[in-house]
Amino acid sequence: MKADPITGFWGIERGYLASPASHEQFKKDVLTGTTINSFEYEDPFNFIPSYGATTSLNFNNNFIQFGDGYSSLSSQGLNNVSMQMNLPFYEREASEIEQIIEHVEKHIGSPFPFQTVKYDDLEPNEKYKALYSVPPYFQQEFQCEGIERNYSRGEYQNVDLVFGNKNISLFSKDYIFAIPSMPTNFYDKIKAEIKKDTFEHIPDQSLNETSLFRVKKFGSTKSRPFAGKERINDKTLTYDLLFDPIDLEKMTLILAFMMSKAGTWFYFSPDGKESSRKKFICNEISQSYTYNNVFSVRCRIAETISF
Repeated sequence: MKADPITGFWGIERGYLASPASHEQFKKDVLTGTTINSFEYEDPFNFIPSYGATTSLNFNNNFIQFGDGYSSLSSQGLNNVSMQMNLPFYEREASEIEQIIEHVEKHIGSPFPFQTVKYDDLEPNEKYKALYSVPPYFQQEFQCEGIERNYSRGEYQNVDLVFGNKNISLFSKDYIFAIPSMPTNFYDKIKAEIKKDTFEHIPDQSLNETSLFRVKKFGSTKSRPFAGKERINDKTLTYDLLFDPIDLEKMTLILAFMMSKAGTWFYFSPDGKESSRKKFICNEISQSYTYNNVFSVRCRIAETISF
């Protein structure tokens, strides 16, 4: 048996795994080929949450502070993104509530697939949606971190679940919102968004700005403290960016941009002018499903002064 001269792998000789003509062709086949796309999960969690479901993304980085207000960030690890979904299931029949709880309790301490729509139930041009957990996340492996159940004497009951995923890495983060099998126009928009170094979205309703002052403090145990103005970089800005309401496309572009940075700095100008553009970081994003194709996203960003 000889190694394939192109790929270097041994024993890949037939069928879907036949040696591709190039690495680019290999990636295309894997991501869009019918053999991969048409597989079925074994016992996925396929219950559809109620409106009001929320998702939070946190970027875990080490913040290093230097003199004169300068700072630097470094990732806490390869998997520095924490994803958490808070999923309400309201006004459900008691039998469905029992099925939901039984499913997650069966997987306590272990991950399971979360897939709200099956491949075979979709039209040919929408097959890519089978890879969603809930839009716009192409992320399907979760663990259930907790259950809150509301018992009632009526016919319908409520339960809230918390799903978590800590497996998103620096290598996989750019594929959470874009895969080649989705519509080309939307895919191209997302890929173009994550290549930008400037966050160009400005909230339509309001923009909450906070100024933080840096001061020098002196004193001793026998005297009151004295505060004086720093020599340079004496003020930094933070913004609470709320986008509400927005549609699925705009929400996806915002989330994809922030995910691509994963806590590293980017440029932002609150009024869109070049003169007010500064460096910022985003450590936290929260997103909620309001209604059919109506969403909200909140991004908390802070100015960073780097060398």
